[in-house]
Amino acid sequence: MPDESPKADVPPQPRKRPWWRLHVSTWCLVLLTVAILAVLNIPGSLPQSSAGPNRSGIAHGWPWTMMERQVIWPDTNDDLAAFLWSWSVQPAPDAALAQSRTFVIRPQPPTGRTYYPAAVAGNAAVAMALLVAVICLAERRRRQRSSFWQITLTEGLIGCAALAAGLAWLGWEVKNTERQRAAVDAIHADHGTRCLDVYWESRLPDWWEVRHGQLVATDPILGDVVYIHTILGTADAVLKRLQRLPAVRSLYLGGRPLNDPSLLAELKHLRNLQLLDLSRTGVRDEDLKHIAACETLVELDLSHNPISDEGLEHLHRLRHLRFLDLTNVEVSVEAVDALQAALPELIITDD
Repeated sequence: MPDESPKADVPPQPRKRPWWRLHVSTWCLVLLTVAILAVLNIPGSLPQSSAGPNRSGIAHGWPWTMMERQVIWPDTNDDLAAFLWSWSVQPAPDAALAQSRTFVIRPQPPTGRTYYPAAVAGNAAVAMALLVAVICLAERRRRQRSSFWQITLTEGLIGCAALAAGLAWLGWEVKNTERQRAAVDAIHADHGTRCLDVYWESRLPDWWEVRHGQLVATDPILGDVVYIHTILGTADAVLKRLQRLPAVRSLYLGGRPLNDPSLLAELKHLRNLQLLDLSRTGVRDEDLKHIAACETLVELDLSHNPISDEGLEHLHRLRHLRFLDLTNVEVSVEAVDALQAALPELIITDD
């Protein structure tokens, strides 16, 4: 006899969503990713050199520079803020008109754009990889949950840890910037010492700094001092504060008396020092051992100092040194030849 017992109703299985139908939350994350990539690639930034931001052009692209503009610079920060977002090679017509009405005749530099196809392809590949990763991860997570806002304890802990790390980084950067500002103020307050130029490298995009009224390279919201040029006072005033200025890449102390040569040991705090001018400071042979510890040096000026052959031996350790000025320095030809043999790519000037 057939079994006539009633069968339990089986609930219908939900229809599986096609792979190509993305949730609204996934599309929102995709649009957010596209916006972030646009902010990273469209506005330009000032190329960095050993002396800080270089106003020879504007670079565009992330993570690699895909286009550089040789431009006519606008005169005001308001014009510069908009100019960094454009791909033009000259200011807006009203800014250009204001420049033409000035009484100072200035030669206009050559303008133009230089594209780097390999960087364009690389940036496009990175952007596509990020978009695919966002789509796959966001959609996979969404299909495993009944709601976008449904999170696990692990995800919550990871999010809180990321937020705490971000706030800690921001707090450290703010404190570090204020510490460097205090060091620069202390230099200027030390027996009339004055710096001709103090350049900063901003931690924030240039367009953001300019938009908030800050002059790029001179007073950033967050950043590091990368260039110091002293014209009055003593070299001691700067050297004593280098521990709080570890990002300096170019240091000009030429012509400033060095009363305490032992302060040259403070140069060890500069982790990426590339240019050092100690001309006419009175450094001697025994002081060059401190300079030899700056293994990142590329350019060194020791002109008009009482240095002998013995002092040059310390410089054999500077493997990255490319330019050395020994004008009016009493060293023998043999010592110079020995240094040249140790550093074949070094260019030495002595006149």
